Amino acid sequence: MTGISVRELQNWEADRHNIRIDNLHDLAELTGIPMQACIALNARQPLWYSLRKRRFAHSSVEEALFSSYELLRHPEQADDELITNNCLITKDKHIRLILSCHDDIYGAKLPLGREAIEAACAVLPDFNRIVFDSWGHYVGHQVCFPIKHELYQQIKKKKNFKSMTADSMSDIVAQKEGAFYIYSFFMTDISVAHSLLINNCRCAAKIEPKERYTVARIEITEKRKNMSANSDLNLLANKVYGDCLQNEMIPAMHEIKLNVLMRQYRKTSETSKLW
Repeated sequence: MTGISVRELQNWEADRHNIRIDNLHDLAELTGIPMQACIALNARQPLWYSLRKRRFAHSSVEEALFSSYELLRHPEQADDELITNNCLITKDKHIRLILSCHDDIYGAKLPLGREAIEAACAVLPDFNRIVFDSWGHYVGHQVCFPIKHELYQQIKKKKNFKSMTADSMSDIVAQKEGAFYIYSFFMTDISVAHSLLINNCRCAAKIEPKERYTVARIEITEKRKNMSANSDLNLLANKVYGDCLQNEMIPAMHEIKLNVLMRQYRKTSETSKLW
């Protein structure tokens, strides 16, 4: 599919030739493997990459620092010149990429509708983001649904991570209260998470009164569930489905008041600059 010969493939496998950059672009596009991971095929330092989890890391240090507060305390660990474009979700291509990724990771039990994304982006554009690297390859996203507290309380009561519709979205910023429901979050590595987190902090810093807002997010893996617990987010529901979505995926929901969350973030050196 990349148009290379069998002989060239054999040269790659025998480590006689490095893969050319245009071939790496083709590999990234065809396989969905981030360009950073493909570039590392030519590097002396190996790079860990999980096809199943769609994540990579340069070392175990990144895994240890992969929490919101540690990312802000140690921004140098998240520096990555490859991440150049953290942008609003505005194009049909953006939504197609997000839907494909969401379906791969979350499965059919946490469906995500195109109309819901479009409505959320129209009402709350700054919190709905997609991230590309310097080669233009998709490496992460965040889909955040702005919903009224009444609807959020219904979701909590039923312990059902229901799929949102366009009609579910509300202009909670104008209404001065509501819930930021982070329904889908994906990042290939620590630098993408840092980029999305800093954006969230900048946007949340402008919102008042913070005590009237709740931040809720769905976690699907044991590691991310533990990260949220270590960040003092309250566990609301766990294993709400009879079966896990996929192997090692245990859906859970966490929540925290926006003023409490931002007060915790303000303790870090990186976030204090944003205030």
